[in-house]
Amino acid sequence: MMKTKQIALLGLCIVMVSCKDFLALKPETSYSHPETLEDINALLNYESRVNGNYVGNIESGTDDFEIDFSSYSTRSAYYQELYRWDEEPFSEDGGAGENWLFPYETILYANVALESLDRVKGGDPSLRKRLEGDALFIRSYRFFQLMQVYSPPYLEGDQDSPYGIPLRLSSNVNERSVRATVKEGYEQIIKDLGRSVELLPEEVGYKTRPNKSSAYALLARVQLSIGNYVQALECAKQSLKRDSRLMDYNTIDLSAAYPFMPLNQEVIYHGKSSASGSLMASSRLTITQDLLDSYSDDDLRKTAFFVARTPGRYRFKGFYNGSAASYFAGIAVDEMLLIAAECLIRTGKVGEGMEMLNRLLAHRYERSTFVPRKASTELEALRIVLDERRKELAFRGIRWTDLRRLNRDPRFSKTVRRTYPNDDGKPMEVLLLPGDPRYCYYIPPQVIEKSGMVQTKR
Repeated sequence: MMKTKQIALLGLCIVMVSCKDFLALKPETSYSHPETLEDINALLNYESRVNGNYVGNIESGTDDFEIDFSSYSTRSAYYQELYRWDEEPFSEDGGAGENWLFPYETILYANVALESLDRVKGGDPSLRKRLEGDALFIRSYRFFQLMQVYSPPYLEGDQDSPYGIPLRLSSNVNERSVRATVKEGYEQIIKDLGRSVELLPEEVGYKTRPNKSSAYALLARVQLSIGNYVQALECAKQSLKRDSRLMDYNTIDLSAAYPFMPLNQEVIYHGKSSASGSLMASSRLTITQDLLDSYSDDDLRKTAFFVARTPGRYRFKGFYNGSAASYFAGIAVDEMLLIAAECLIRTGKVGEGMEMLNRLLAHRYERSTFVPRKASTELEALRIVLDERRKELAFRGIRWTDLRRLNRDPRFSKTVRRTYPNDDGKPMEVLLLPGDPRYCYYIPPQVIEKSGMVQTKR
């Protein structure tokens, strides 16, 4: 036991030091490779790395929040630039820690596990399969999030772009990094998740470890993001076939400081991330009025998700990880129902899609007032389901990806506005237009400098 703890907690302890590689990461010491399947299992049980380290700023550019002028004025140059969606490369800080280094650190852990499985002989075959599936799932999840931030939006059939992310498939931190194309990135993610579906068991006992439902669910999210609605629907259905439990908000103390317990029955896979804390801390963040206004008075999510922090200004409290220290970056049943509903509608099955949506909404509205939603056309149905999607999945690391894909359709595109103080304190408005190249962030400048990779052009 002590040996496996040392491997998980000490042997792969990563520090940020000067390094020619893009990560600027090296092991603290020459670690001993895991020697047994149990060692590899201990490595993948390292919850703070494996279930944390999701990309922080995937939430920072959305239309769901704003910060007041006094809070803005006390933020560092990097966070001010982030808030304004600045066109030029970010300040030297560049947010490299929580937004680049930490996710790639977790990818490193996954790669060590995969390479160790090739080297370690013997052991329980079922455990071996599960560990390989785990590592592929973990790596794919970080690749996908990184692509939402550092690669341009992509839908199936688009012309490929050279501005993908480095697809680190080796634990060798001295291996030179190059940007894959965007299409290559999605192909790698889908390939690895397809393999993880084959390898992972139906049940694992802990929601901090993936199972078949988790892998299908993540694959559904990926396929939705690139507009493959047929595959997204099939994957969402496969996940729901295995796990479709919902919480009834009518039975929850919605006035509690944090109404939802971590690892609650809706959670398929647990994950949490930095909320780009300096920008999005609950003491500074204010929910945008258009999001608040989208909830009717009999919508229980209005009380479950929001609480006044000052008169007329509300913060979010509906985190499925049970606290405001970080946003919920995992996967839950409600998201799968929404994916299935949208994809059914987009594939011509409007009635079935609305039935799927109403399965969710019956657990979100007051019982005495809830009336199932109906739609007579595909467009009407899509407007309803996309509106409910935004309301249900706020602060889950999902809205940014939705804006990127929906902006490609003039029926659902949106201009996002923010206001900030200029040097003399007067308000300035900045716009993020549909299709704006700023929907792809610059890679942190110090990463570009150390690696020699080409910076994004926009």
